[in-house]
Amino acid sequence: FDVWQWTRPELYGIVVGVFAQLNLLAVLNISQSQLLDFVMDIDRGYISTPYHSFLHAADVFIMTYNLVNYSHVQGYLIDLDVVALLISALCHDIGHPGLNNLYQVNSNNALARRYNNESVLEKYSAEETVKLLEKHRLLRSVRTKSSLDIRETSHGAYVQNAIVKCILSTDMSVHFGLIEQFTTVVDILTISPINDELPLDEGSVQVKGPSSESSPLPQSEHRQIICNVLLHAADISNTIRPWELCKRWSDVILDEFFFQGDMEKLNNLPVSPNMDREHSNQTDISLKFGDFVVKPFFEVLADFSSEVQPLLDNLCENRARWLSLD
Repeated sequence: FDVWQWTRPELYGIVVGVFAQLNLLAVLNISQSQLLDFVMDIDRGYISTPYHSFLHAADVFIMTYNLVNYSHVQGYLIDLDVVALLISALCHDIGHPGLNNLYQVNSNNALARRYNNESVLEKYSAEETVKLLEKHRLLRSVRTKSSLDIRETSHGAYVQNAIVKCILSTDMSVHFGLIEQFTTVVDILTISPINDELPLDEGSVQVKGPSSESSPLPQSEHRQIICNVLLHAADISNTIRPWELCKRWSDVILDEFFFQGDMEKLNNLPVSPNMDREHSNQTDISLKFGDFVVKPFFEVLADFSSEVQPLLDNLCENRARWLSLD
């Protein structure tokens, strides 16, 4: 999916169309025009940066949709989870200034102090998302076809909590911990499409074993971890796209990296890794990110859902293309 081939109104329409296709408008109990207003407001919340823009949000949204819709992952999720996952995909970087968490902390700015130097931009995006949800009253009348017990006082509260957790999971500082959590969940859960509750025509969660003793986590926490993994996978998926898209995304993120490096020099801050335009190499950055971050993560995901394997094949092909450029 190439976001650069679509106009803004077309991207809005695609987002609304995905919710309609998955019958999620009925879950939210809203009209297409209400969702469209929300999506347009999300766009206004994004800053015009080289990488962390609404185009990135739309791209991650479609990748998340593909990971859910074209694999058996959907069989683990209830409709409320999918709503939360797709909304968080759209909103996960809202307000991102193009300067990462390390910059926020090193510059000791207001955001860093506000969030005590922890997951600064993720917490900010989550907070801005909640404001938009409340402004548009998007979760005021959420309903579900699932018969699973929901701990929260309302379905809307369940969705909002899930959205916040998904967005916080996009912080790269939790990347390796997320792999460990997901590996544990994969060992515990098994697909069993036993009903037709979901708008995605799949079943629900089933835990191996006769009782909860076989699982250290409640079922909702299993599903939350799966959602966290899917969003994070979509967020780091540039290197597993077809080469033309892989290269273009690499170009724009490098522009943002070097902008940060310039700002760090200007403000006498330590220059972050890979952000010094005079000493950074695009191929080296891309290969290391693919080898040490993306590949291990998607290998675990492919063990869980074999439909992901072609993406790893893309990663291998792109690696060869990067090497051929040097």
